[in-house]
Amino acid sequence: MKKILLTFIVIIGLAVNSATAQKETKYKDAKVESDYVTIDLIDAVSTDAGTKFKLKIQNKTSDYIIYKAEESKFVINGTEVRPKEKTLILEPNETGSRVINIKGAYNAVKSYSFVVDGLYKVSPNGASVSVPDFKLPASQNSFNAGNFNCTMVDLDKKTAKTDVRFKCVYNGDKMGFVYLVKAAVKMPDGNEYASTHTRTKPILFNKGDDDRFVLVWEKMKGGREMDMQLVDMTILWHNVFIEAAPQKIKGATVEMQDGSGTTNTVKVTEDKSTPAVANVPQPPTPPQKQTPSTPNNSKENTAQYRGSGDPLKGLNVDKSTTLQVGDYYALIIGVDKYSGSWQPLKNGVKDAKAVEALLRQKYKIDVFKTLYDVQATRKNIITTMEWLAANVKEKDNVLIYFSGHGEYKQQLGKGYWVPVDAQTTSTSDYISNNDIQTFLSGIKSKHTLLISDACFSGDIFRGNTIGVPFENSERYFKEVNNLASRQALTSGGIEPVMDGGKEGHSVFAYYFLKALTGNTSKFYDASQLYSSIKIPVTNNSEQSPQFQAIKNTGDEGGQFIFIKK
Repeated sequence: MKKILLTFIVIIGLAVNSATAQKETKYKDAKVESDYVTIDLIDAVSTDAGTKFKLKIQNKTSDYIIYKAEESKFVINGTEVRPKEKTLILEPNETGSRVINIKGAYNAVKSYSFVVDGLYKVSPNGASVSVPDFKLPASQNSFNAGNFNCTMVDLDKKTAKTDVRFKCVYNGDKMGFVYLVKAAVKMPDGNEYASTHTRTKPILFNKGDDDRFVLVWEKMKGGREMDMQLVDMTILWHNVFIEAAPQKIKGATVEMQDGSGTTNTVKVTEDKSTPAVANVPQPPTPPQKQTPSTPNNSKENTAQYRGSGDPLKGLNVDKSTTLQVGDYYALIIGVDKYSGSWQPLKNGVKDAKAVEALLRQKYKIDVFKTLYDVQATRKNIITTMEWLAANVKEKDNVLIYFSGHGEYKQQLGKGYWVPVDAQTTSTSDYISNNDIQTFLSGIKSKHTLLISDACFSGDIFRGNTIGVPFENSERYFKEVNNLASRQALTSGGIEPVMDGGKEGHSVFAYYFLKALTGNTSKFYDASQLYSSIKIPVTNNSEQSPQFQAIKNTGDEGGQFIFIKK
C-alpha cells in the first residue's frame, strides 16, 4: 500500500512540474548594433509573474552613455507597457546591464516587440562653469557654480592636513560633471597645490541630483608659513564644474521570438549630419583683425630680444569621431620681471596669459598650472615639472608653454631657460634644455608638446628624427594619436628672438594665438599649427620657428592634438 501511495505522489509531482514548465516561455536572444553602442537582449523569459530579460549595453565611444529605461516599451498583443528600472549610466568604453522586468501573465505569448529607446550620449568635455574662488576659512559657506548650488558642510584644518566637505545640488537641464581631481588650493607661497583626493572619475549629476564630496590637501612643506591650521588658503576651481547637453541616440524595435539561439541583429545607422559631441553652445569666436603681410612699423628704434645674445611638413587631418584621449594638462610660464644681469621684458607674461585665456575658452584642457613672474622661480618650475611626472597618466596629454628669456652657452654647447630669480649669467641660475628633456622623458603622457618662445630655444633639438608619413585618412589620424609623441615648437633656432613686434605680443605669440583662434576644425595637430605660423613669423621677423620631435625622450612619431570644445 505504501509503495502505491509513494508512486501516486511521484506521479502527481511530475504532473505539477510539467504544468509549471508549460507556464514558462523562453525567447531567442537579440542584438542591436549602432555606431555608438552594442545592445544584447539575453535570457528573456515570460511566466505567470511577468516577463523579463537582461539588457546589456556596450559603450563604444569616448563619451558617457545614458539609458533611461522608462522611455523604452514592451508591445505585447497591441498593449504598450513601460519598464520602471533605474537609469543606467556608462562611462567611456564601459559595459553595463539592467534586468528589464514587467509584471503580468505573458507566458502564453509566442512573440512580442521591445522598443529600445531612451539612449543618450554626453561628452565629458562640455562647457566649463565659471566659479568664484573659495576662501578657507570661509566668510560664507554657500556658493553657486552656474546651475550647481554648493555648500561647505564641514572643514577640518590641521597643520599637515586639510579636509573640506561640500554638498552640491544640480538644477540644470543638461548633465553636470564634477571633477574633484582638477581642484587646487593656492597657498601663501603663491603656488597652487593639487588635491590629494584619489578619485579621477567625475561625479555625474542629472537635474535635481545632489551629492557630497571631500577635497583633501596634506603634507605641505615650508614650516610655519605653510602650516595649514594657521594660514589662509584659497580653493581654485580649475574646470571642476562642467555642463554638457545630452545628444539623443537612435533607438530600434526588436522582435522577441520564442525558442533558443539568437535572432537577427538589428542594425542602426546614425544620421551623419548629427554632431558626434554634445551640442553645447560655445562662446563666439572673436573677430579676426586683418594683418598686413609686411612687418609692423614699431615706434621703438631698437627691438628687444628674449635673451642675451626645414622641419616637419604640416599635416591635414580628418575629423574622427572615435578618438580616445585622456586628460589634458597645461603648464604655462611667463616672465617679465627679471632683475640683476637680466633686462625686464614687456610681453612675456602678457603672451602667456593670452595663451591661457584662449585655451580655456576654445580647447580641451582639464588641468592648468600657471607660473607668472615672481612665481616662475627655478625651484617652482622644477617642482611643477615633478608634479606632472608624478600625476600625469599614460593616456594623458601635456602642453608646456614658456615665454621668457633664454640663453645659450657657446663654450658648453647648451641652451637654457632663464627663470625669474636668475640674478647672474651663471648656468647655476638656469634650467638647461638637458634638464627639460629629462622631465619630458619622465612625464608618462601619451603626448607632450613643448612650446618655447625664448632666445636660443631651438637648441633643444639634437639629432634627426622622423614622423609618420601623412595620409589623408581616419586611419592616419588614429595612428598619430595612438603613437606617443614628445615634440617641441620653438620661436626660433639657436638665435635671438624678439620680445615685441605685433599688437602687444611677440611675433611668435601673435601668430600662435591667431592660428589657434582662427582654427575651425574639431581636431588640430601640432604640425598643422607649425605650418600656420612658420611663414608669417619668418617673413615678419629675423627668426625662424622650429618644429621637431625631441630625440631620446620616448617619441614614437605621434602628434599632440588640440581638441576644440
